[in-house]
Amino acid sequence: WTRVSGDAGAPADLAPLDLRRLVLRLVLGAVGVLAVVGVGSVFAASQLAEREAVNDAAGIADVLAESVVQPVLTEELAQGDPAAVAAFDAIARTRILSDDIVRVKLWSPQGRVVYADEPQLIGQTFPLEEEQLDALRSPSVRAEVSELDRSENVFEQSTDKLLEVYRPVWTPAGTQMLFEIYAAYDPVRERAAELWRGLTGVMLTSLLLLFVLTVPILWRVFTRLRKTQQQREELLVRAMDASAEERRRIAGTLHDGPVQDLVGTSFTVAGAEARAEALGDAALADD
Repeated sequence: WTRVSGDAGAPADLAPLDLRRLVLRLVLGAVGVLAVVGVGSVFAASQLAEREAVNDAAGIADVLAESVVQPVLTEELAQGDPAAVAAFDAIARTRILSDDIVRVKLWSPQGRVVYADEPQLIGQTFPLEEEQLDALRSPSVRAEVSELDRSENVFEQSTDKLLEVYRPVWTPAGTQMLFEIYAAYDPVRERAAELWRGLTGVMLTSLLLLFVLTVPILWRVFTRLRKTQQQREELLVRAMDASAEERRRIAGTLHDGPVQDLVGTSFTVAGAEARAEALGDAALADD
C-alpha cells in the first residue's frame, strides 16, 4: 500500500493497487535476474570449457610424448644433426600435427630449439619460462592458455590464443629435452558455446517454472490485499461520516441548549438595565 495526501484537513487515502504495474515489476525483475545470471553463465561456461580443454590437451601431449616422441628420440637429434631432425620432422608431420595440434617443438634445457615444424625456429635460442624450467626440474606435464606474446611465438601470432602443453622427454642415453605442442583454441570456444546453450536452457526453464508457480500466489496475495484495502476504505468512509454526524449533533445540541439560554439571559439583562435607567437608578443599571 502507498499513501497519497488528500486536500488540507482531509484524511489521507490509500492509493489503489495496480495489477499491471505489479506484473510489470515482476517481469522487469525476472529480466534483471536473467541478465545477471546470463553474464555469470557465460563466464562460467568459458572457464569450464577452458579448463576441460587444457586438461584434454595435457592428456594428449602426455600420450604423444610416451607413444610417439620418446621412442624415436636419439642423441643425434639432441645434438641437432640435420638427418635426425629431418627423420623426426617426417614423424611429427604424420603422427603429431593435425587440425587441433598446430605447432610442435623440442627444446634443449638451455633454451635451444632442437626441432620445430616451423624450420625458421630450429637452432634459435630463447629464454625458457619459469614454468618450463619447473617442468624440467620436476618432471611433469604443464598446460596453460598461451597469449602468444613471447618472442618464440612470432610464427604463432596469426591467432589470438593457443593451448600450450609441455613435458620433459629423454633419449635412450638419458639426455633430457622438453617436448612442447600448441593446440588450437577454437574447440574451447565451441565447447563454451555448447555449455552456455545448455546452461541457458536450464536457466530459462527454471525461471519460467518459477514464474508459473509465482503468478497464482501473487494473484491470491493481490486479491487479498485488494479486498483488505476496500474494507479499510469503507471503514475510513464510515468513520468520516460518523465524525461529520457527531459534529452536526454537537452543533445542534449547542444551538438548542446553552446558546438559546445565553441569548435569553442576554435579553433579560438588557431589559433589567433599561428599567433601572428609566427609574433613575444608575448604580443598578451599571451593575
